Amino acid sequence: VPFSVQIDANPTVQITAVPDQICKGATTTLSIDNSNNGHKIRWTLDGIAIPGTDDKVSITHTPTVIGNNTYKVTVTNGVCEVSDDQVVIVRSMPTATVTNKAISQCDNGIFTIVANQPLSDQIGEWTFVGDNHNAQITNKS
Repeated sequence: VPFSVQIDANPTVQITAVPDQICKGATTTLSIDNSNNGHKIRWTLDGIAIPGTDDKVSITHTPTVIGNNTYKVTVTNGVCEVSDDQVVIVRSMPTATVTNKAISQCDNGIFTIVANQPLSDQIGEWTFVGDNHNAQITNKS
């Protein structure tokens, strides 16, 4: 009795995220190879399906959770199924608050400016706006 065998090719799947670190409210574009066009493609974020992204090799998305966001794509070709994960880090929007907007200073060479401490996922650095009048910042953080 003749029979036939169908051999399905195993998809090649590796997510690329550009960028893979963003500020809250920004978008990231996630892509897999175009050779996956025509296969069943399913995108999820932290285990939840992303609406409107099925069967697309590239998606643009705005994650809303600060911290690590794990994207997963599953590509199915017949009976072959391959998945890949990619973490996109979302950082909170930085804020800078200087307590004294104007400082009067005698010319004794030393004074202190105080501002808020950046959040744990941020780095702050003091800089001059305009002429520094020969002043120096000794501790930029």
